[in-house]
Parts: sequence; structure tokens; C-alpha cells
Amino acid sequence: MAIKVLAQDAEQTYRVKKGDTLSEIAARFNLSQEQLIKANPQIDPDLLMVGEELQIPPADSISYNRYLQNRYNEYLAIQPVDCYPNPDQTAECLTQIKNIGDRTTYNIRLIAQTTDSEGGIRESVSSPIVNQVLPGESIPVLFRFDNRLSDTDTVQCTIDSLELSKDTSLSLRLDESQWSKEIVFSADKKSAKVILHFEQAAMEKTKSILIAAYNEDGKVVGIRGKTNSVEQDLSLFVYSLSGMIQDISVWVEAY
Repeated sequence: MAIKVLAQDAEQTYRVKKGDTLSEIAARFNLSQEQLIKANPQIDPDLLMVGEELQIPPADSISYNRYLQNRYNEYLAIQPVDCYPNPDQTAECLTQIKNIGDRTTYNIRLIAQTTDSEGGIRESVSSPIVNQVLPGESIPVLFRFDNRLSDTDTVQCTIDSLELSKDTSLSLRLDESQWSKEIVFSADKKSAKVILHFEQAAMEKTKSILIAAYNEDGKVVGIRGKTNSVEQDLSLFVYSLSGMIQDISVWVEAY
């Protein structure tokens, strides 16, 4: 079937009709299917509904990328990125993302990018260790660069993709009645041991665990995570990349 390609240099909307497919709609507006899906985090790509309204972004790459960031910034706010050198000449960078919308976001993919003095571009791709960011919640994210960053390097973080939950009551977080934690700080407060115990009811589920360390200013200075955990008792160490640890937060998701 021939598909008529429409000129597309500004955002618009399209209402799904019977027989439509995402690939055909995307082609009609000179977009790839992936671009159309990214621009519509509220839809289920595997269950396109008649009458559903799709956002159609601009087709040219510069306008598309700008549109995508503006759209994603309606749901997530990104704090400035702080980077710290490692002894092995690598660098670790930390930021936090906050859900400023009223729907749970999940499957988030972020890109941290820096340009050196010679114009070379370096990227690091990361996602939160926990899959969901609930409304009003802030979650830390860690990026790693293979080479040390200079003092003049500025790291910018953008959202590459995300999805929105249609069910606002759906949460993967394990109820705190099913687990407990004990925190033991080192003498210099630059590391902490987090001891987790899970009740029997939680043992049937696979868990993802995120631990974040914060300094006295509330800035995240360390992250530790574990995925696919099935242990009943677990001890994890988190280390500060800068200064003393003032507080520890723990998130647990169960599947």
C-alpha cells in the first residue's frame, strides 16, 4: 500500500483510526517508528487503540531532539551532574532525576555527554537501578566515563527515552513491612554498610535494590545497587565519592 508522506516541520497531533499501524503513521509523517514511539511515552506500542491521540513531532533531527527534551522535561527534572575522578583514570558522575508529573515513569534511559577542549564528544548511557520513578520522587543515577574528565569539562544530561504508566496505582516497590534495614557508618563516615533483611513473604520475588548516600547539603555522593537479588539477608557497602555521608536512602523493587 502506498503511503502518502506529509510535510512535517512543526509538531501536531494525529488520532488513530481503524487499521492504522505505528509504522504506517510514522512513515506518513517522515518519521521512524522508534521516533514516533519515543515522542509518545503515554502509549503502549503493542496495543494501539482506535481514537488514541498521538503527538507528531517535527521530522528534522534538530527540531525533533529539541521537541523530545521539552516533552520529557514535562515529566522528569534533571539536577546538575557532578563528576569525580577515580584512581584508574576513569570518572564517575552522579545526578538525580525527579518525577515532576502525576504519572509513574519507567524504562528511563539517560545520556550524559561532554565535549573536550579539542571538540571530541564522549557519551555515557545509564538508567536508574530501579525501574520506576514515582510522582514526586527523586532517584539518583550514576554515569561512568572511561577516561578522566578535565576541570573544564561540562557534562550535560539528557533523557533518551521513557515510558509513562497508565495505571497510577501500579508500583513495583516492595512494601516496607516486608523488609528492614540497618545502617552502620564507618568511623570517618565516608562509607556505610547497609544490612537488609527480607521477610518470608518477599522471598518469592526477585528484587532490585538501590542505595544512595547523601552529604549534609542533600547532594548524592555515592550509589550502590544490586539486581536480581533473591537473598533473605544481604549486606551492601556504599562509598562516598566526595566527603562525609550524612544520610542513606534505600529503594527496593520486587518482580
